[in-house]
Amino acid sequence: MAVKEFEIKGYWVQLYDSRGQLSPYCAEITCYGLDRRNQRFTIHFYAQGSTPPANTSVIEENKIHGHLVVPSEQYAWYLDLLRNTGPIYAKVYDLNPSNNFIYTKEIPTILGDC
Repeated sequence: MAVKEFEIKGYWVQLYDSRGQLSPYCAEITCYGLDRRNQRFTIHFYAQGSTPPANTSVIEENKIHGHLVVPSEQYAWYLDLLRNTGPIYAKVYDLNPSNNFIYTKEIPTILGDC
């Protein structure tokens, strides 16, 4: 089983108008690492009332693509995390993509004059 991680360096957002479309998603946030083409982690937000597909992963020699499917109610939380926290990392599991996630490492707190 391969597990890969990378630091997220940026992201873009796609919002969907689901009227007349077959996609269960209402939004996606695609995160990328230093290699924008080969280090990707996409968070798919499924619309209320739709059946979410399973998470997926692709890990090859020079390619890490992870997918995480979550309810649309979590959209603001993920966007806030990406905008206001850092560094953030993506962890991708090839054989168990249900474990895919993004996270921060311990950030030292500097106490001083307030």
